[in-house]
Amino acid sequence: MKVLAAALSAVLLPSGVLSFGPTSTAFRPSTSLYAAPISGSSGTGEGWLTNPAAPVNTEASLKKTLEESLKGATFQKRLSLLGSTGSIGTQTLDIVDACPDNYVVDGLSAGTNAALMAEQCVKYGPKVASMSTAEAASELKDRLEAAQKDGTFKGAMPEIYHGAEGIDAVATVDTADTVVTGIVGAAGLNPTIEAIKRGKDIALANKETLISGGPVILPLVEEYGINMLPADSEHSAIFQCLQGVPEGGLRRVVLTASGGAFRDLSKEELFQMCEEDRGANKETLISGGPVILPLVDKYGINMLPADSEHSAIFQCLQGVPEGGLRRVVLTASGGAFRDLSKEELFKMCEDDPRTVQAKATTHPNWDMGAKITLDSATMMNKGLEVIEAHYLFGASYDDIDIVIHPQSIVHSMIETQDTSCLAQLGWADMRLPIVYSVSWPHRLKMPYKPLDLAELSTLTFARPDHEKYPCIRLAYDAGKVGGTMTAVLNAANEAANEMFREDVGLGFLDIPRLIEGAMDKHREDGLKVKDVELEDILNCDAWAREYVAKASEGIQAGKEIFVEDVCGARRAKLRQEEKRVARYRGGGEDRWSLTSACDLRFIATTSTSSSTPSRSSTSMIETQDTSCLAQLGWADMRLPIVYSVSWPHRLRMPYRPLDLAELSTLTFARPDHEKYPCIRLAYDAGKVGGTMTAVLNAANEAANEMFREDVGLGFLDIPRLIEGAMDRHREDGLKVKDVELEDILNCDAWAREYVAKASEGIQAGKEIFV
Repeated sequence: MKVLAAALSAVLLPSGVLSFGPTSTAFRPSTSLYAAPISGSSGTGEGWLTNPAAPVNTEASLKKTLEESLKGATFQKRLSLLGSTGSIGTQTLDIVDACPDNYVVDGLSAGTNAALMAEQCVKYGPKVASMSTAEAASELKDRLEAAQKDGTFKGAMPEIYHGAEGIDAVATVDTADTVVTGIVGAAGLNPTIEAIKRGKDIALANKETLISGGPVILPLVEEYGINMLPADSEHSAIFQCLQGVPEGGLRRVVLTASGGAFRDLSKEELFQMCEEDRGANKETLISGGPVILPLVDKYGINMLPADSEHSAIFQCLQGVPEGGLRRVVLTASGGAFRDLSKEELFKMCEDDPRTVQAKATTHPNWDMGAKITLDSATMMNKGLEVIEAHYLFGASYDDIDIVIHPQSIVHSMIETQDTSCLAQLGWADMRLPIVYSVSWPHRLKMPYKPLDLAELSTLTFARPDHEKYPCIRLAYDAGKVGGTMTAVLNAANEAANEMFREDVGLGFLDIPRLIEGAMDKHREDGLKVKDVELEDILNCDAWAREYVAKASEGIQAGKEIFVEDVCGARRAKLRQEEKRVARYRGGGEDRWSLTSACDLRFIATTSTSSSTPSRSSTSMIETQDTSCLAQLGWADMRLPIVYSVSWPHRLRMPYRPLDLAELSTLTFARPDHEKYPCIRLAYDAGKVGGTMTAVLNAANEAANEMFREDVGLGFLDIPRLIEGAMDRHREDGLKVKDVELEDILNCDAWAREYVAKASEGIQAGKEIFV
């Protein structure tokens, strides 16, 4: 195997910003330094941080992840929660409710909702609680004292604070080890810094902390050795995908966005509105799994998958801790007959067998060998891959699903215990899984075309019809029986497949009939499920081929060779299985209602953006070999939060698992930077660095607030004001090195003052900047 890997290695591994006039929607090219094109999609590796805030992409982070993973899932973390009555806060507490053995709440801070804060204090018993105003803090104290008197609050009274001092007190509770920052805006910066200085991990849901204070925060993260863990959906997705990616292995990051309120308008409409075998031998494990697995264990070798589906699963599993895997989802192209209903297929088999034979040996996506092309048409190839996945990754057959995905871009997916999903994506290029199998765990920079979701535009998914594709069920049945049954399944399929291609008179539906006949006969006589030897495998293989040869003579002569017809009597069992698959794995309750399924399908097929549909979310990374790893899940903020407070563990959560077939369609498109100039401004500020990002953030907060307060600003005045502040700051006051917290706070105050003054000019119709 090592010689083969070395040989394969030798073959495969080659040595202008738009400006905005205050009274017009016409744009002109900027002459500022910000006009350089975005290079992120090139995967150049330029501008990467040596020491990022999150524990990823370095040798030290891999060691840290391994150390934490080996501690097991019986951990307990003590939390301080900033913004406990807001969206992030309440969903974090929902996670605490779901996993009471893993979390203790030591501190809570909130705005002015004293009633809800009192309920939280009664329930979670924090040591410290804080409100934004003295009045709210006084009300909280009165409510808790009343609850103590009536017996509903039996815990100790927390220390109660208010204002900025109170937020800092909650962030620095001595017993807490993790601070969840769920407050909005730059107000989260100082408490985050104070928490870091006291060695506390940060579950970061406050993006402004890094946007404004990045130059200050990053050195502190390194100095105090804390973990900064993203708790927002997009960055949590990237963080999850990066688990197990080695140092230097990351090539590119792709963020997705819903597209916002104006995603269905063109920029002209928006402006107008403002105006007015792929090479791999799967049979080795399918037939010989009972023999191969003990040998792998005995000799301590690495068995690395080189086919697209199992390589995808293998890549997604890198960094998933023991016990963290919940489900495996194999994707299938659907083969030659994917666009026909089962009724149309069965009728074609009866009326025009020659057309069926020609179509069955031509694959719509891949240029493959004749045998596997036919296996794809019968979907036996996917059934065989279910068995292979069981042997490779240890998942039970009840936790391995198949979904039809005609574009063959999502190569497979795993679901972790918290119902988050990790998927490997890439072009339909067999070099991708092969190069990973011969370079694992490294990521070699390859000269392949990077994946472009916007170019693809649409990805679609559907459940396979088990009546139309009976070979899928036969594979599951053989795998669950185990022992020599999988060898019989494989050999019978190979023999029937070959005879169909040799045109000896077999029909397309005779293939599963012959396979099932061999399995039934073997179950009656010859099945061995324990202590299987290589000789048993070889004998069963030969017997199954002989059985198919003899049984096919009966089919050709029009005789009934066995009682049970795979497309007849088995249907009741298959329908029952369909119902079982459509129910929640492990619990038995319905996973979702018909109404929500229809609703989700409608939203998914009518929402277009990279910019994914609003009911699902994903972000993606590209590794050096152009393979892409994506985290997928329902648009549920609990998913990123639970990972941020349980990393690197995967807690089993009672959430609804993602179902790609239910979603049906994922759509993607490039954002229009003329329509959304704020995207370009954010890139520009980030590239300049230093205090520029603090100015960007503060100017945006100020302009955003003024627009909402209806003081006379137009929608397009928001980016105008932000760019004006950035241009003025670049001319005077910009600091890119040795940035201190005082610099950040001063620039924040200056940008807000600038926007306030500049907006007066816009309201008066004046030209306030060139």
